[in-house]
Amino acid sequence: MGARGVQGARRWTAAEDEKLMSLTLTPHDERAHGESEMRKLARRLGRSYAACRNRYQVLKRKAGHVAGPWTNEGLWRDEEDRLIRTTTAGFSDCVPGEVWSMLAEALGRTPGAVRLRHYNLTR
Repeated sequence: MGARGVQGARRWTAAEDEKLMSLTLTPHDERAHGESEMRKLARRLGRSYAACRNRYQVLKRKAGHVAGPWTNEGLWRDEEDRLIRTTTAGFSDCVPGEVWSMLAEALGRTPGAVRLRHYNLTR
């Protein structure tokens, strides 16, 4: 077995990671175009589409994008994290649904993204 558990698998280079992170994809891009930018880049890198897609998602999550490649809001900022912590501090395990909606409106994000960020911060 190779270093990553698959025979013949080669490690991702920093240059390949930079090329992947330079892509800006949305679900519409994937559906609207027969051959997406990701497929073109995968061909240029000599990698499979699935390998590039998975690596892209891993890189986005490491960078703080909760939703992986489909987020447009960008990285979470410290002031956003502070607002989430202070707003949800009075609740125990169960935070009412309207709190997520209120925070999402204030932060310009979706309620699901705010709720997931809260749970990631409390871990």
